[in-house]
Amino acid sequence: MVGYQAILQENSIQQNMSRKGNYLDNNAMENFFGRLKTECYYDKRFETFKQLKKQLMSIFIITTMTAFRGN
Repeated sequence: MVGYQAILQENSIQQNMSRKGNYLDNNAMENFFGRLKTECYYDKRFETFKQLKKQLMSIFIITTMTAFRGN
């Protein structure tokens, strides 16, 4: 994973990892990226960036509203 770490560092991105045995540390982001992969990655093709952006905004809104409701 040296290549992955280098890309993160080049783009000033800090990787966040949960403490060993505590999956709840990063629960909100795990849920968001899980939904993102399901809705935008698996078996999906977008013809335009605009289509992808629309789908991303939809997922963001749904995830945010769910989080505020406490679900």
